[in-house]
Amino acid sequence: MNIILVGLPGAGKTHIGRILARKLKRNFVDLDRKIEEETGLTIKEIFARFGERYFRRLEEEKLQELFQLHNAVIATGGGTVEQRRARKKIKNLGLVVYLQASPEVILKRLQNLDKRPLLAQGNPEEKLFELYRRRDKFYREVADIILNTEGTSSLEVVQKIIETTTINGLRFPRKLYINLAENGYPVYFGERVALKAGEFLKENVAGKKILIVSQENIFQLYGKKLEENLNEKGFKTGVYLLPQGEVAKSMEYILKLYDKALEFGLRRHDTVIAFGGGVVGDATGFFAATYLRGINFIQIPTTLLSMVDSSVGGKVGINLPQGKNLVGAFYQPKIVLIDTTYLKTLPRREVLAGLAEVYKAFLIADYDLAEWLSKVDLAKLRQREWQKLIQAAVKIKARVVTIDEREEGLRAVLNLGHTLGHAIEGVYGFKSILHGEAVALGILWETKFSKDLGLLPPEEYEKISFFINKNYSYLKLNSTVTPENLLLFMEKDKKNRENITFMLLKKIGEYPEPKELNSQQVLQWLTKNFTREDF
Repeated sequence: MNIILVGLPGAGKTHIGRILARKLKRNFVDLDRKIEEETGLTIKEIFARFGERYFRRLEEEKLQELFQLHNAVIATGGGTVEQRRARKKIKNLGLVVYLQASPEVILKRLQNLDKRPLLAQGNPEEKLFELYRRRDKFYREVADIILNTEGTSSLEVVQKIIETTTINGLRFPRKLYINLAENGYPVYFGERVALKAGEFLKENVAGKKILIVSQENIFQLYGKKLEENLNEKGFKTGVYLLPQGEVAKSMEYILKLYDKALEFGLRRHDTVIAFGGGVVGDATGFFAATYLRGINFIQIPTTLLSMVDSSVGGKVGINLPQGKNLVGAFYQPKIVLIDTTYLKTLPRREVLAGLAEVYKAFLIADYDLAEWLSKVDLAKLRQREWQKLIQAAVKIKARVVTIDEREEGLRAVLNLGHTLGHAIEGVYGFKSILHGEAVALGILWETKFSKDLGLLPPEEYEKISFFINKNYSYLKLNSTVTPENLLLFMEKDKKNRENITFMLLKKIGEYPEPKELNSQQVLQWLTKNFTREDF
C-alpha cells in the first residue's frame, strides 16, 4: 500500500519521504518534482506564467497517474489538498500521514523561500499562518494518521511513521475509502488492525469517552485488549453487552442502551464502537444515529458476515415482530476496522453464514471470483487469502454504495436472495437460523425462480445450486416454513412497492434486475416448486 505524506510547505514531506522510502525499500515520488520534470518548468515558473489554478489542475492530473503505483512513498505539494477532487484522490491513493507542525516552527526550518511561490511574496510569516488556517482542516480530513513533528529529527519522524504503520511487526493493513457525497470513511483490513483503534480515534474524534457495545462471547475473547488499547490512548471506556441473537435488535435493548449511555455520561462528541457481528452493528448503529441526534460511530466487525456486509454501507436498524429491519436509518460509521484475527475463533456455521454474502457479492459482480469460490477448499485458506477474499467482497459493495447510498436504485442489486431469505428468518421468529444461512437458501430459490422465468440460463443455475448444496446441505427447514407463511413475510418486506420485489439474476457476474410479482403469482410458484426436502 502507498504511503502519502501531506502537510504545509516546509513540513519535511520531501526530505522525510526520501528517508522513509529508503528504509522501507520503496520507490519515492515527489509530486512537485514530477510536475517540474514533465513540464520542464519550475513550480515558480508555472505559477508566474499560468497561475495557481493551472498548477492545481496539473496536480490533480498527476495524482490520477499515481494510481498505477501500489507500494510507493509519495510526497504531495502543500496545497494539493485545497481541491475537493484532489482530496478524494489522496484518500483513495493509500495511507495518508499528516506531518503536522506550527507555522512558527516551519518558518525556522525554511531556508530558500524563493522556491516557494506562495511564500515568496509579501510577509512570509503572515502568509504561512494564512495557509495553516485554510489548510489544516483539509490535511486532517484526508489523514489516516497525524504526527506532530515539532522537536523531533527527520530520522525520529521516520521511525514514528514506521512504528505507527506496523502492528507487532506486521505491515500496516490495506485501506479502502468509501467515497460518498458526504461522510465518506476509510475501511482498514488486516490482522490485528483493531489494536490500532485508539491510534485512529485519538486524532479523529473530539470526545474522550467511548462506549463499547458487544456481546459476552466475543467480548470475553477479545474485548479486554480493545479496552486496554483505548485506555492507553487516553480514552475512558464503558461497556454494554447485548444478548445473543436477533432479540438484541429490539426496542427493548435500544432503550436499555440509551440508559447506559446517559449513566456513562456519553455526549455528542463522544464515540460508540460496535464490537461484534451484524446484530451488534445494526443495533449499535441505530443507537448512534438516534442518541443525541447522532454521535461518532465506529464499526469493528467480528464475524465474516458483518465484515463483508453489514459493517459497510450505513444501513442500521432494529426488528419488529412483523418483520426484519422495519425501523432504521442510513447512518455511516466514521471508521471500519476489519480484523481477520477474529476469524480464527469463529464457529464454522458463522463462517458459512458470512460465505453466503461473499458468494452473493461475487454472483452479482465478478464471474471469475464466483467460479474460484465454488472450487476452493475453505479449510485450506490462509489468513492473507481470507483478507483478499473479504476485501474483494467489500470493494463490490463499496462500488454500489458509492453510487447509491440510500437504496434509491442501484443498491437494490445487493438484495439478491434477501426477499425469500428475510421471509425464512421471519417464519423462524429470527431464531435458530442465521441470516447468512437464510440468504444462502434465498439465493438458491430466487435463482431457481429466475431460471423458471427464462431469465437465468439453466447451466448457470446448476453452478449456483452446486455451491449452495455443497456448503449448506446441513440446513433442514421445519414444518412452519410453508409457502403461505413465507408469503406473509414477503408481503411486509420493506423493499416492496405495489407488489413483492425480487432481484433476479440473468447472468453470473452481472447485476441482477428487479422484478415485481403479485402475491398470487408468488404463492402459485412457491406452491408448485417449494419443498423443504430441497434444502
